[in-house]
Amino acid sequence: MAICKRVYNEFKLLANRLDENDYDRIVQLMYELYMGSNPGYDTDDILGILHDAAAAKKDKVLQQKQKFKLIKGSFKDDR
Repeated sequence: MAICKRVYNEFKLLANRLDENDYDRIVQLMYELYMGSNPGYDTDDILGILHDAAAAKKDKVLQQKQKFKLIKGSFKDDR
């Protein structure tokens, strides 16, 4: 039974999308952040983690877009 349903649902989402090693690493990092550990940000940088999260998401989208290739001649000009 979940102690905090919101957190439980987010962990479930991660567990469904990550392999066991990645899941364990992310959960450990989240626990350390929760306990006040500083993973490398300046002490006065309160938005650094949000910036890194947004940048990682943007990089992922760019990488996905680069996988698509337009094949010459794959579209007919019906004019």
